[in-house]
Amino acid sequence: MAATQRGLDVAEVYRAANNPWIDRLIASYRDSVGSELIPKGTIAARRSIAALRDGRHLAMLVDQKMNDGIAVPFSGATR
Repeated sequence: MAATQRGLDVAEVYRAANNPWIDRLIASYRDSVGSELIPKGTIAARRSIAALRDGRHLAMLVDQKMNDGIAVPFSGATR
């Protein structure tokens, strides 16, 4: 929200909530900000690259725990 308030064109990669009703509610709030919402998954990479090519900024909404994926060391620490 802060980025769009500053005039930045943003695309956001997010994970949908498990509850479809809650997901629609959250998406409506996020959509009101005016940025493009990109759901994670197979299409996310292509839409993210397209957003960057169009000169938009890319944000990742990482507010939910996910256990899939590969372990990546961060600042010398591992899981």
